[in-house]
Amino acid sequence: MIRVSRAAIVLAATFGPFTSEAARSASGPPLGDFTAIWMEERIKASGLANAMRSDDVLVATLLVDPSSPYSALADRRARRLGGDPWKRALRRMKEDVDAPMNDDEAQHAVAWDLGLTNALPGLAAGDQPVAFAGDALVQANLIKSGVSVDIFVQSLRLFGERHYAIAAYYAVAAQVLRDRVPMLPESRRRASGIREMVGFRFLLADRVTDIVGSDWAYLSNMLESEMSTWHAGRRTIYGHREILLAFRVARVAAAYRQSLPQEGPPPCDARGMAQRQARELCFSQATDRAVHAWYRRVLDNQLTQDESHHGLWPLDLGPPLLSLTYARSGRETMPHGELFAGHAGHAEMSDRVLIEDRMAGSFSDEEAAEVLDGSVAAHVCEGGRP
Repeated sequence: MIRVSRAAIVLAATFGPFTSEAARSASGPPLGDFTAIWMEERIKASGLANAMRSDDVLVATLLVDPSSPYSALADRRARRLGGDPWKRALRRMKEDVDAPMNDDEAQHAVAWDLGLTNALPGLAAGDQPVAFAGDALVQANLIKSGVSVDIFVQSLRLFGERHYAIAAYYAVAAQVLRDRVPMLPESRRRASGIREMVGFRFLLADRVTDIVGSDWAYLSNMLESEMSTWHAGRRTIYGHREILLAFRVARVAAAYRQSLPQEGPPPCDARGMAQRQARELCFSQATDRAVHAWYRRVLDNQLTQDESHHGLWPLDLGPPLLSLTYARSGRETMPHGELFAGHAGHAEMSDRVLIEDRMAGSFSDEEAAEVLDGSVAAHVCEGGRP
């Protein structure tokens, strides 16, 4: 259970980025969006339809056991990645992006971006005060999520343990806002839609009702806007490579759940490895995809049980809460073949129609560059529950 004093939260509530040289020592794949460049090269080489196929083959190549939520990455010698598009992408990373990677690092980056890695303890936290968050397994999930401890603690404080999945969503939204603030000079923030006072009000609120509906809507819209665009290869506040936003939300929820009382045997041992007799998912050993599949079900349950709110939420918070439809869409986050056609299990009907038309061959390969621009960057279109 997370217990941090109010004073600790207020002291940590400077709404700006936390950076340090120590944070740069974090493990994980190097920075730089190799995955996007590789996809561009694949589209050039084989056409859009072939490049945007299901990622089952790639997952089977990268994982020892694709059917297991705890699968480790396959030995490098067992992976079958390469070919001319791969080589060109490696060359572009060095010559065009100035972010060189060797073959093994590039494979690790792709696996990381596709949600095929776990959150076992080991990622460095730099000088971030992660001890406030909880034990080592809580910290491991939080560090991989890239969310600050003060935001992590405050969001659960506002929504309560019963609604930790909703708290995770807004924690990542608040972190996205915090990360955006320093990207623009103060004189340009307002015109660019950066409302940093929303973040301050979030951190300093005592209860959900202290925050007006427009603030909740702003945070929700900001996160969903970010989810509609492909982002990979950036640095988190802890210094390691960022995972996709949907996975970040799921990892925060996993950290919350890990901090709460468990029923029955603990799902993980002290090293973060799954226990056979456990009834719940061991988040630290599970892949990001497996954690996201779990999160989607939990969020769906938490939203459904309070659909009419029963007085739990102020009226103004209703629309933002009920807009969390990406978790109810019945689609898993599988950003490879559909990588540049959508991301994070969130796509409106108009997007899906556009995606289906494009994947059916309604446009030429010359138009493929348009797919790599704007919001049609990484929506997920796979149907069915896991």
